[in-house]
Amino acid sequence: MKKCFLFYLLLFCHVLFAHILGPEIEGSRDISGIPNASLSSFWDANSELEQDYIIIGAGIVGLSTAIEVKLQQPEARVLVLERGILPVGASSRNAGFTCIGSFTELLMDMEEIGENEAINQMQERWRGLETLRRKMGEEAIGFAMTGNYELIGHNLAHLLDQMDRVNALLYPIFRENVFIRKDDKLEEFGFSRDYICAVVLNQFEGQLDSGMLMQALRKKAQELGITIRYGSKAERPINTPKGLEVNVCIEDRRTTFTAKVVGICINAFTSELIPEIKIVPGRAQILLTEPLNEPLKFNAPLHMGQGFWFFRPMPENRILLGGGRNLDFQGETTTKLETTPQIMGPLKKILSTIILPGENPQIERTWSGIMGFSEDRLPHIEEVPGLANVVVGFGCNGMGIARGYRTGEKTAAILIESMSRTYRAPAVLNNSVNCTD
Repeated sequence: MKKCFLFYLLLFCHVLFAHILGPEIEGSRDISGIPNASLSSFWDANSELEQDYIIIGAGIVGLSTAIEVKLQQPEARVLVLERGILPVGASSRNAGFTCIGSFTELLMDMEEIGENEAINQMQERWRGLETLRRKMGEEAIGFAMTGNYELIGHNLAHLLDQMDRVNALLYPIFRENVFIRKDDKLEEFGFSRDYICAVVLNQFEGQLDSGMLMQALRKKAQELGITIRYGSKAERPINTPKGLEVNVCIEDRRTTFTAKVVGICINAFTSELIPEIKIVPGRAQILLTEPLNEPLKFNAPLHMGQGFWFFRPMPENRILLGGGRNLDFQGETTTKLETTPQIMGPLKKILSTIILPGENPQIERTWSGIMGFSEDRLPHIEEVPGLANVVVGFGCNGMGIARGYRTGEKTAAILIESMSRTYRAPAVLNNSVNCTD
C-alpha cells in the first residue's frame, strides 16, 4: 500500500508542476540568440578541444612526432587527428621493406640529386632504421635483418661495373661493402634467366610487419596519454588571437579544435592543406597471392627495375608483389586508393614469368598505398612561411619506414622550439634532436 501511495503522490506532483509553467512558457518557440547544437559539450570543450599540440596525420611520421613531443614535454596536451578510420597514406599500406636504397636505385638518385646528396640521403635512411629499431624494439615491429636482393635485368647489366666505386663511397658510413654480387641466388631462388642476369645483395636492408609497427606506435602513444581521433578530416590551420584553430569534419559536421602549435604530418596529402610546399602523391599498387602449393625458394625481400618493382615472402607461403608506377607516372600521381589494369596486368605477368616461371598463382587480395614525393627529392621539415607555429614534417620520398620515425623526431624538435619561442615557456627537453644532422 505504501508503494502505491508513493507512486500516485509522485505522479500527482509531476502533473501539478508540469502545469505550473503554463502555456505561455511551454508554448514558447523563440530561439533567437541560441546557437545550433554543437558536437561538443562544455565538458568536451574543456577536456578535448583545447590542446597544446595538434598533430594532423596518424601514420608513422604523425605518431612518432606526437610520441617525441610527449616524451620531452610530459605535461603537454597532445592530440592526433587522422582523416580515415585507418591511416590512408602508406604507413600500413606498404610492403614492409626496411630499405635504404637498392644498387640501381642509388645510381638513379646520384643522377637526379647529385652524388654527395644521394649518399647523404642513404645515410639518413640507415640512421632512421637504427632509430626505429631502438625506439620501438625489433620484436615489437616484426623486424628481421634479412638483407634485400635486387634482380638485375639485362638492360641494366652495364651498371654493375660501378659497384666497386659505389661501395667505396659508402664504406666510410657502413665500414664494409654494402652491395655484394650473389649471382648464385638466381638459380637457387628459381627466377627466370630470360629476364634476369645478376643478383645484388644489400646486406643492410631487411623487412618488418607494417601492421605490428603501427600497433606498436599507437600503443606507445596511448600509454603516454596522447589522444588519437580517427575519422577526423582536418582543414588548414588558421591563426587567431587565441592561437591556432583547426576545423575538423566529423560525421558531416564541423567542430573546431585549438592549439598553440600544429604539426602537419600527412605525407602525400600535404599539398591539400599546405599547397605552398610542393609534395606530390605517388601511388603504389600491391597484390597478395593465395597460399602456394610449393614452398618458396627465397626468404628475403627483393627489388627489380631501379626499385620500381618489389616483392617478398609472406606468412602462409604467400608472395606480396607491388610497384610499377614507372609504367604510368601521370596516372599514378593520385591519392585514389584504387588499382588499375595498367599496373595490375604487368604485376600478374611478372609473378608468372619471372618469380614463378610457368606457374599461375591465384591472387587473394589487392590494394594500394599513397606515397609522397618532393620536387627536389629531399625532406621538408620546416615551419610554414606566413603561418606562424605550423610545422610540416615530410621526409620520406618513398622511404617512409626508414625515414618516418627520424622525421618525427625532427618535427617534434621544431614544434617544441616554436612553442618555447612563441609562449616564452622553457621547453622540457630530454634527448633533443639536432634537426640539421
